[in-house]
Amino acid sequence: MRMSYSYTRDPDPSGSLEGAGGIGGLLARSAGYSSGNWTSRAYYHGDGNGNITCLVDGTQAVAASYRYDPFGNLISKSGTLADANLYRFSSKEFHVNSGVYYYLYRFYDPNTQRWLNRDPIADQGSVLALSQRYGKFVRRASDKASPNIYLFVSNNPLTKTDPDGREVLNYGCSGGTPTCWSPLQPGPPPPRPDPCTSRGGHYEPYWKIMGYSDLSSCATAEWQLIRDTVGGGLGAVGGTICAGGYGGIAGAVGGTLLIPVAICSQQICVFN
Repeated sequence: MRMSYSYTRDPDPSGSLEGAGGIGGLLARSAGYSSGNWTSRAYYHGDGNGNITCLVDGTQAVAASYRYDPFGNLISKSGTLADANLYRFSSKEFHVNSGVYYYLYRFYDPNTQRWLNRDPIADQGSVLALSQRYGKFVRRASDKASPNIYLFVSNNPLTKTDPDGREVLNYGCSGGTPTCWSPLQPGPPPPRPDPCTSRGGHYEPYWKIMGYSDLSSCATAEWQLIRDTVGGGLGAVGGTICAGGYGGIAGAVGGTLLIPVAICSQQICVFN
């Protein structure tokens, strides 16, 4: 097999080769393989968001230069390697014929500013496996949980990035505090953002989504459902616990009553 090009990578800011999607980890592009050696090399340089802005050859001359708009559309390019080099916006590979970028899990179109395929995390295929007990909840939650699963970095590429097409990370400044971070900055990236709020959602309690007036009403209804469903089993267990005295009975009843409260208090991510 004949090798045409070779790419040298450094660990990205996560400390691994792909923890941050490889953004900011490109070091060099080698070409002209012959007799076990590469005859030429060009070295990558990027901006604070990990976008490749230029390549410099072995003589320190600029071999390629790129300028982008915030969403990755190419504004200008120049240099002998400008067309040959395919790693550009967000250090991702550009597909010339289609005009999209390959983000490992999804393809991104800078022209429409959207992903071409669905967010794999937002796929609802597993909903079919839920029991009938939560059928009502699934219907209500589906009405609310309807994010734009093709949206690119929450429409904010200036302060956010997506390493591989699965999760938005905030690399900007917020709230006037010095929390800025970029893929090219030394040190680890900030903690992973909340999967709900980072996508523009917010949390609502289970009881509210289900249409109950308050937590107490929800807990009562859930308790009745539990009692009707597993009443016989609880009776048998209760009879056994009786041998342990009233303390055992109180503990069992108290523990069981906590179940509907926990269910109704559960925070659910919604998007409207």
